[in-house]
Amino acid sequence: MWKRFSQNRKSEMEVELDENGIVIDEADDDEEDLSEMQDSNYEFQASTEHQPTRFEDLIFEDDDREITYGRRIARYLTERGYKWYNPRGANDPDHCGNEHADHHQDETKDGEENDNILTPSARNMLVEKRGPSLDSAWAYFEHIALPRKLCDHAQFGENVNSFKADPGETKLPTELYPYLTTPEGQLGDFGIGIGIYFWSMRRFSCMCFIAGLLYIPLIHYYRSDDYSKGPHPSRDSWVLRGSAICTDTMWVPCPTCVDNEDKFDRNRLAIGILETDGDDDGNEVYFALRNLCSGNNWEQGLNHLGVTFFMFVSIFVLSWLLSKGELKFDEDNLTASDYSIRVTDPPEDATDPDEWEQYFSENFGARVVYCTIAMNNEKLIDALAKRRTIAQAITHILPPDLKGEKNAILDDDEELETVAASLVAESPPTPLWKKCLQPLGLFQDAVMLKDKFEEINGEIEELLKVNYKATNVFVTFEYENQQRTVLSSLSVGKIWSFFNVAEKCDFPFRGEHVLHAEEAAEPEAVRWIYGLDSTVTRRVLQFLVTIIPLMGLLFLCGYIVSEVRNQSVFWSGMMISIFNSIIPIAVRAINGLEIHDNEGYAQASLYFKITIFRWANTAVLTTYLAEFTDTVSDEALINSLLAVFIAEIFTSPLIQLLDPVNHLKRHLLAPRAMNQIAMNNRFTGTFYNIAERYTNMTKIIFLCGWYGVIFPAGYFFGALALLVQYYADKYCLLRTWHNQPRIGNEISVIGRLYFFPVVLVVMSVVGSYYWAGFPFDNLCSDNEESTTAVGTYTLQFRNETSSAFTWMSPDEGNEAFYDFNYCNQNFLGAFPATGTGDERASADNGWMSDDQYTMSKYYGWGSVAVLTLVLLHYLQFIVKLVRSLFYGSWTDSGEIDSGERYSDQESIACYVPQKKHKSFEYPLIACDIDLIEKKHISWSDPVKPYSTYSLVRDAKHVQELAKEQGREADESNIVFAPIKHWPPSKKKKKSKSKKKLKAVAE
Repeated sequence: MWKRFSQNRKSEMEVELDENGIVIDEADDDEEDLSEMQDSNYEFQASTEHQPTRFEDLIFEDDDREITYGRRIARYLTERGYKWYNPRGANDPDHCGNEHADHHQDETKDGEENDNILTPSARNMLVEKRGPSLDSAWAYFEHIALPRKLCDHAQFGENVNSFKADPGETKLPTELYPYLTTPEGQLGDFGIGIGIYFWSMRRFSCMCFIAGLLYIPLIHYYRSDDYSKGPHPSRDSWVLRGSAICTDTMWVPCPTCVDNEDKFDRNRLAIGILETDGDDDGNEVYFALRNLCSGNNWEQGLNHLGVTFFMFVSIFVLSWLLSKGELKFDEDNLTASDYSIRVTDPPEDATDPDEWEQYFSENFGARVVYCTIAMNNEKLIDALAKRRTIAQAITHILPPDLKGEKNAILDDDEELETVAASLVAESPPTPLWKKCLQPLGLFQDAVMLKDKFEEINGEIEELLKVNYKATNVFVTFEYENQQRTVLSSLSVGKIWSFFNVAEKCDFPFRGEHVLHAEEAAEPEAVRWIYGLDSTVTRRVLQFLVTIIPLMGLLFLCGYIVSEVRNQSVFWSGMMISIFNSIIPIAVRAINGLEIHDNEGYAQASLYFKITIFRWANTAVLTTYLAEFTDTVSDEALINSLLAVFIAEIFTSPLIQLLDPVNHLKRHLLAPRAMNQIAMNNRFTGTFYNIAERYTNMTKIIFLCGWYGVIFPAGYFFGALALLVQYYADKYCLLRTWHNQPRIGNEISVIGRLYFFPVVLVVMSVVGSYYWAGFPFDNLCSDNEESTTAVGTYTLQFRNETSSAFTWMSPDEGNEAFYDFNYCNQNFLGAFPATGTGDERASADNGWMSDDQYTMSKYYGWGSVAVLTLVLLHYLQFIVKLVRSLFYGSWTDSGEIDSGERYSDQESIACYVPQKKHKSFEYPLIACDIDLIEKKHISWSDPVKPYSTYSLVRDAKHVQELAKEQGREADESNIVFAPIKHWPPSKKKKKSKSKKKLKAVAE
């Protein structure tokens, strides 16, 4: 594996070994002064700028033992010529390159050296002639779409910055992450948000398991005959026997229940018609189904109270550990965010990076390494990207003799115009019916594409004349402590920053501008297009507006679930799980209407919405749709809850692991793609949202807390669901999910500071309601003997069904010899649920036992205490928010300063404005990158240079075309984001990670 790269690396490196065989890096001795670089028009070159000239270099040379199983299957079926799988298997260019080489070698004379070199034109012609390569698309999947790690012998230094390789890494050997043995510490390389997600999920799984163990006495009580003596199929199930399902019931007369029919489930209230000698005598009496389960005693009450206390302590301890874990992941992985700040309100004309460098060096003594100034040029970037898609569409309709020159035509605008004109001249007239469909993107011919190309060129030409303004400035410093010094010094009250009160700032920019600075997000997470110019007010308003359709979706799901529930309780639970899976797709579309400046905030907003939906859909909606008297009934609420847990443990992970849609793309659609780009687009991997994964975790914890009193065994199911989710997500992250931008701890912060305290409130408050509501039948005795006549009654239910029932007199052994009346046992409208405000809840004249009545008061007032503590917890954030309006709010997170220099880090990115587009495999670069180090770009194309993706080049083409046609073009106007690099100009003390470089021993 990677023999080509190892050999190249050995030949390129002149190394000096110390006595231990460790390479001594002298890179710092060779650093050039910036002025010399500018005078000589020096341009940094990365290894990926090398354009391959051999056809074999178009793919990665991966060994069969180190590739995915899907690729192995594809190779096996292709090599055996199964055309039903790969119609182009016989012409796969990955198998014809060597044939071409052999043929070329046969034509050479004996003794003449042959390097099997193809010119770019010949290579392109060969590719187009043979068609797209399926194995090359699989290589794209494994090296670009999937995450990879540096091989052990390629990791730099004692203090390894990151195990994770950049997408398309070719300079160093890489390998796929092993999904079983990859430690949690390395998952932090995917971003703090990913690392914390897996770290917390495993610990919350342990927490739920321990809570389940603590609940064993209550589970044992529910399983015993002391609680319920009635046998029933569901009761006999080992899964449900540990729940509060009550099957020990009997029908009792309830004459006054006729006035409260809506308070009972349709199967728990019926009209009894007394039969005499087989005939109705007309005597009608209302009967209600009474639960004879004994309720809860002191022992069970203390058991639940102990678990509540354990959960309270555990969640606060885990929240504290999460904050420490976030710091640990941040310290273990040095990224650009650790060295960089973002100025959100620069002067509109502050577009000179040198001015910013001078400001920070003179006022703070900080050494600036990179400065990127974002501009409000979104319309220009969109137009240039659209121009690319049109040009690409033109090359797709080229005649066969020009297919091999496709890349050369794309690189030459004049040639593209000529080819388009010739295509128009040779094109037959377009039928009217095709013209009608062309606005929909169908049947695009040469005439239409040429017109669109000329139109977009004219639009770009006008956009290039606009004077664009600076919206944000990203500044990267050489040391971490310099970033912290700047953030601390520029931290002022938001009011003073908003109104630009220069007197409140010690270091105003240009002596008059108060800057608002914050720690920058990771470069990959920045939303450069339509994101950086958003304001806090705008984001808040958009958030409130997008909540409205979310509420509409919730009501729609509630209606559908209620209709399904009328047919089957179990399938209503399954329907809830289905909605939990598919509704996030709609929520993502809704969230797309919002504008966020980085991916972390976008994911946090999505996390909030999906969490609210899933909590409401899974717990609140289920409880609301279920009749109160069905709470502990068989085939009712708890059965529905069990269906949700089963779906979380089996159904959802299984569908996620099978990944049927993407397997269909890779094995059915990809082999039939018309070109390599279209084929590669089938191998992009599954796009996931870490916010959605977080909501799954919080939803399970929320579900356990909500139903803990009546289904304590749910904690075991929750622990198992979290464990299954942990390994399923880890496998998908390393084998099926697409590489995503690194995000920070935004989601984790929302979870531990806001959502987890809500779980505590839910567990205490809802638990107190459930405790006070036993036995959930809404019946109270009048303590007077029943006057209902004995005999056989025909019970007629509201669903028009009937059954026979025999009412016995007291002397015949009937324990329930009193008449019963309706009494509201549901305290959901009163807080706290103590029962003290309702005489019918008392132990003397109501449904509660002495123990239940006493414990209800403790639980009710205990929930008040928990709610008060949580509200005080939230209050401190309100106080901090108000204080930040007048005083600087930046505080040091406590992260240890590594002392490492930014310039010494091999795998670290800089802030390069980019636009991702679905039509292209790699982002389009929206700035001039001639004077930056290419290793600081967070991705690389193993085949094409970065200039291929530069929109600056396209803009120059448009300007040159305008000048050729006699129109003026202002090339001095700043239309793209200025970016500048100040590399170290003098010899400095080597950092630890650069002093030693592990030798590549080949």
